[in-house]
Amino acid sequence: MIKRVNRDQHQYFVSPDIDPVLEINPGEEVVVETIDCFSGAITSNDQKFSSVADVLEVVTGLNAVSGPIAVRGAEVGDVLSVEVIDIKVGMVNGKAVTAIFPDFGGLCNPYSIVDELGPDTKVCDIRDNVIEFPLRGKGMVELPVKPMIGTIWSAPAAERRLAYVYDVHNCGNVDCHELGAGRTILLPVQVPGGMVSLGDIHACMGHGEITGIAMETAGDVHIKIDLIKARSSEYLVCPQIECPRTIGSVGCHFGRALGENVRSAFRDMVNRLNQFQGFDKMDAYQLLGQVGEVVVHQTLDDWNAVLVKVDRKYLV
Repeated sequence: MIKRVNRDQHQYFVSPDIDPVLEINPGEEVVVETIDCFSGAITSNDQKFSSVADVLEVVTGLNAVSGPIAVRGAEVGDVLSVEVIDIKVGMVNGKAVTAIFPDFGGLCNPYSIVDELGPDTKVCDIRDNVIEFPLRGKGMVELPVKPMIGTIWSAPAAERRLAYVYDVHNCGNVDCHELGAGRTILLPVQVPGGMVSLGDIHACMGHGEITGIAMETAGDVHIKIDLIKARSSEYLVCPQIECPRTIGSVGCHFGRALGENVRSAFRDMVNRLNQFQGFDKMDAYQLLGQVGEVVVHQTLDDWNAVLVKVDRKYLV
């Protein structure tokens, strides 16, 4: 029987001193149950919030992560490989929630369009693998369900971190569209056991997450966690996301501009091609300049994560 992390085994931060809720062997599969990023507190379209501070009067916390999961034999310097096998969404009430807060999102000051419109909340039904998304005066549009993990961490080495931020050293709330079924993320081990926590499941999300809030939902995430010992690792600085077609690096220095994170991820990829794929460094740089792909996750004030990837067919 596959082990589970229960929905109530969550917290709103990651830390080196949190005891694991589960310990597994390398290569074991786990189902991680998660709550939505609002802790299930937003259930009605009538709940509208003029600011993030107003939201925090209602919710327990933001972006709860379930776990942590310890991996036996994981030592500092090793790498954990987390393969996403499947994600089921709408697992608490069959719904997904999104909202607009005037002081949060890509189009607040100085680009605000919300001041003239006011806040908004949509609580949407998930049926038959679509999200029923109501439009004023236009009826209902069906959004395809494209589940993804919004937040995933390995434990930091020293300080406690709020779950809703991120860190290039441990990942976090990077909201990457690529982190769905069939993808694998590689995370560095900075404390014994590695301590994987995840949550903030999205039923779908547009590139850039311009409003700052996706279709937030409770999920069941089926993963397989393996261990790569330091001597065999091809890990440098940035978290890595892989699939059968591509390899990639995530630029996720919290609080930096989008362009800086794009360049950080490209630098990581150049060095990976040079050190582990046998490329001359200049050739790697030039190749990525022609065939590198950029996936923008977020376009917010402090949240500007990005994935830079390359097709494996060029890694000859």
